[in-house]
Parts: sequence; C-alpha cells; structure tokens
Amino acid sequence: CRFERGSLEAIKLPKIVSLINSSTKSVAFHNGTLLQFDREVDYVSSPVSDASDRFYYTDGVKPKKSSMSLWPATRSVAIKAPANPITVGGANLSGDTIVASVSYYYTYVTEWGEESAPSPPTAEFDIYDTYDVDLSGMSTGGFSDQAITKKRIYRLTTGTSTAEYQYVDEIPASNSTYRDTKVTTSLGEVCQTEKWIGPPDNMKGIIYMGVGIVTGK
Repeated sequence: CRFERGSLEAIKLPKIVSLINSSTKSVAFHNGTLLQFDREVDYVSSPVSDASDRFYYTDGVKPKKSSMSLWPATRSVAIKAPANPITVGGANLSGDTIVASVSYYYTYVTEWGEESAPSPPTAEFDIYDTYDVDLSGMSTGGFSDQAITKKRIYRLTTGTSTAEYQYVDEIPASNSTYRDTKVTTSLGEVCQTEKWIGPPDNMKGIIYMGVGIVTGK
C-alpha cells in the first residue's frame, strides 16, 4: 500500500505497453508511440508543428526523418539538389531589342514543403523583344527516398547593386519543360536555399535547442 496521502492506496501493477525486440538498441516515445531502433540513435521530434507529425534521428550512418504515417520507412534529412541544369531555347534569344540578361536554375520541393539547394545555373544570356523563354531538360526522376513532388524555377534579375535569383513558378516534379513569359516585376521572392547544404552522413548527435532550431555534431 501507499501511505503518502494519509490513506491506504493500492499500488498499481505494472502494465505491458510494448514488447522490446531482441535487436533493439534504442527506444524513444513519439506522441505516445514507442519507436524502436536497431542502432544507438539520438532522436528529436520536429520543432515545426504541422500535420506531418515528423521526427528526426541520427545513427552515424545517415541523418533520417520519418513520421507516424511513414514509419518504419524513413527518408534522408539531406535533400539532393538537381544535377541537371536547365536548357534554354525559344524565339526570343535573338532580335532587335534586349529586354533582359538572365540566367535560370531550379530546386526540388518535397511533399512536406522542404526545398533543396538549386541546380547548376544556366549561363547568363540575353533575351530580346519580350519575355518568352522555353525551358527544358529539368530532371524528372532519380529522387530515391526524397518524396519530391514539385520543382521551383528561379530567374536571375539584376538590380542597381546586386543580382539575385527570384521565384518564377512552381511546377510538378514530373514536368521537364516550362515557358517563362513573366516580366521582372511579377517575379517572387529571392531563393532562400542557394547556399544550403545537408548534414554529413556520419553525424551522430541531434538535439533541440529551442526557438525552432535543431543542431547536430
């Protein structure tokens, strides 16, 4: 019996919540579910609250991510950038009046909205008379475990002191072509992932630091 509260209380018997597999080296509770790993791991729940219910872990082989709807399948935390540059064509690569000097690249976007670093950029070239450029050659496969669903296209624009790649459009991952007819003033935000790199495969530590930041070593 328990006596802490001044009355007799029965001590509850233990209850089996889950059986641990003989091959399990680490466990973690994720929203009430016991996760079992066959390696020693560090685990964190996603610092971003959304419907995907993601979590991340490192095992010294490759940083991985998953969710309760995906588990025990996993995906790599690092998102590979597109390897193929865009091929540029169209009728406006020659003419009477140069309207802009531009370059293009594109990024991958996962079903969870994560964006990769960009592909190699095209060479800078002039377009004439109107904004009308045919883009092709964008990768449509080889995504492995990345769950790539979309691609984002960016175009180089030149200001008074800087030149930056701005958002043109988002297309399905299965599309390899796009016709750009947008004037500069209709372009969107500057690409945020230009210098992003994924974590090293041998990273063996991950911890939540607060304010949405996760760090590893």
